[in-house]
Amino acid sequence: MAEWKKIIVSGSQAELAGVTGSFTGSFFGDGTGLTGVSTFTVSNDADNRVITATGTGNGNGEANLTFDGSLLDVTGAVSASGGLDVGGNTTLAGNLSVDGNTTLGDGSGDSVTINGATINVPNIAAGTDNTVVVYNGSSLVTDEIDSRVWGDTLLDNNGTPLTANRVPYATDGDSLVDSANLTFDGTTLSANAVSVTNDLSVGGNLTVTGTVTELQITNLNVEDQFILLNSGSGSPLDAGIVFGGVDDGNTGAALFYDAGTSRLSYASDGVDWNATAVTPSGFLTVAYDEGLSQTAEAKVGNIKIDNNDDIFIYV
Repeated sequence: MAEWKKIIVSGSQAELAGVTGSFTGSFFGDGTGLTGVSTFTVSNDADNRVITATGTGNGNGEANLTFDGSLLDVTGAVSASGGLDVGGNTTLAGNLSVDGNTTLGDGSGDSVTINGATINVPNIAAGTDNTVVVYNGSSLVTDEIDSRVWGDTLLDNNGTPLTANRVPYATDGDSLVDSANLTFDGTTLSANAVSVTNDLSVGGNLTVTGTVTELQITNLNVEDQFILLNSGSGSPLDAGIVFGGVDDGNTGAALFYDAGTSRLSYASDGVDWNATAVTPSGFLTVAYDEGLSQTAEAKVGNIKIDNNDDIFIYV
């Protein structure tokens, strides 16, 4: 129902007290004289500080939480109950507590720096022995490692990479090196020199190359029925056995085949252990029995027994 409304151009405070309504627009001036307007006071105000509510209708500028328009800087602990997704570089100087899923960095060059002295991952299952955390291509998991890896039996390669087929050997209590002088290709063990202080059993062929093979043993047992000497020569050469100790240990008497006369010969002394030719002191007498179809060689000193059991000597 239409009614008359009073238009107030100016009036006393009593006249204005009964006026009610709403206002939209702007006030001009500093607001002096306005009443009924709530105040909001910020304490600890400083540049870049993020303002948080105090619970009393005012705000507080947080010294440990700042934002300069590009970087949110938190000093102290961070707790994210709904997960944390950080697309840029991340630096955490204090504690970080996240209850939901967490993404740090965007995977294309961002780095994550954690300045804590210890990283605790309590929800990754521990192994029964010593374990390490490894990345399996999609997540972090634990992998058990033999306890000897963490003990004083761990070996290193002394700073030099080991070479294929070379047999490593120890230089001290925990270091290994290798040498071109000792190799094993899965079939053949090769060495420039071999010294064996205990028993050595070789089930296959044994090939020794070099200049000297020395057996410093008390007794030598050879099961083979025949020993071949001078096998590497393509032509007849003097070959035999030198009996050391007859002279000074390195020279002595010899039984040998004399290639010049084609006879088994004897040298009484003076034959070097590494001699290649020897002058005979005499020849060995060989007896032949024609009754056994043996053909006697006509060599001085040889003896033969003919079919009539008569004995002859070739002189």
